[in-house]
Amino acid sequence: MENEMDNIEVWCRDCNNIIDITEEHDCPIYNSNNSDINTKSKNDYIEKLITEVFEREPLWNSSLPYKFRGPSDIKVLWAEIDNCLGTTAGTSQIKWKNIRDRFVKEHALECAYIPSGSAAVKKKSTWSFYESLRFLTPTINYRRYL
Repeated sequence: MENEMDNIEVWCRDCNNIIDITEEHDCPIYNSNNSDINTKSKNDYIEKLITEVFEREPLWNSSLPYKFRGPSDIKVLWAEIDNCLGTTAGTSQIKWKNIRDRFVKEHALECAYIPSGSAAVKKKSTWSFYESLRFLTPTINYRRYL
């Protein structure tokens, strides 16, 4: 009878790879061989990713004309970021979506309506990347349900 722990696979949320649970996983996001970029920690990687995305406005500004942010243009920009960060193709885009989603949630908490007379205090985000992502504020669209 085979050991139950053999052949169990899990998904790495950072690099979007499926890995064997019995093996040690060296995530390419944190183990870059690129000498120009020091990605020793997760926070360094995230800060660098935020900077790289900010420098490429078509990736985050949906108000730009479509001719500047078409699918082929976007694909090239994400490939540039993956190359700069020394990650596998598609990794940065997935990580960016997670970061942006977290910013939207944090921003919603900070901007939540507090009724008059409730003695409640407005919440401030304690997330370390919140201030770095403030450039996304004009691009957030809230869905309104009637």
